[in-house]
Amino acid sequence: MFSRLVISGILLVVLVVLLTCSVNSRRLYSKEMGKPVSLLNIALMLPIIGNIVVIFSENEALAMVGYYVYSIGMDFALVEVMKFSEAYCASARENKPAQKKIITVYSVILGIDIIQLLASIVTKHAFTLVAKDCEGTICYSARPLIGLLIHRVNVFAVFVSLIIVFSIATAKTSRLYREKYSIILSILIVV
Repeated sequence: MFSRLVISGILLVVLVVLLTCSVNSRRLYSKEMGKPVSLLNIALMLPIIGNIVVIFSENEALAMVGYYVYSIGMDFALVEVMKFSEAYCASARENKPAQKKIITVYSVILGIDIIQLLASIVTKHAFTLVAKDCEGTICYSARPLIGLLIHRVNVFAVFVSLIIVFSIATAKTSRLYREKYSIILSILIVV
């Protein structure tokens, strides 16, 4: 139980920081950057909330909700990373139509992934839960089925392709804008 409390405490601190950043970004940044920063922070909160729900769930239905919030939150977070990156690097973009097309394609892929995860609430094709003993209490872990495997492949593929896109952009862009791309690339690699 102690490790669950420590992990949840850390995640709650991260949630408060993200919420504070989300609120402040609307007030402190220009309209062009305030909204993307705020939405990115909110999207990053969803997987964390899902994790906290899973960590404290001794009820199967609540754990199921936590896993869905986490999984769908990952899709939303990636979409918002792309939208933030587009806004942040707007002045550096040299091929705007192609970049818009890439963001649209990735957003559609992740949107379809969200739909298939939501459909799994009825079809049960994403995962099943397995009860386990966790420090004297019940906790649930997800046993992946085809829907969760599809979700993980989608998220991983989009994430890796974003790293590739930012690597190419960092190498090809003028020195003036290289810093913007390299900052996002570094953050993606660290994550």
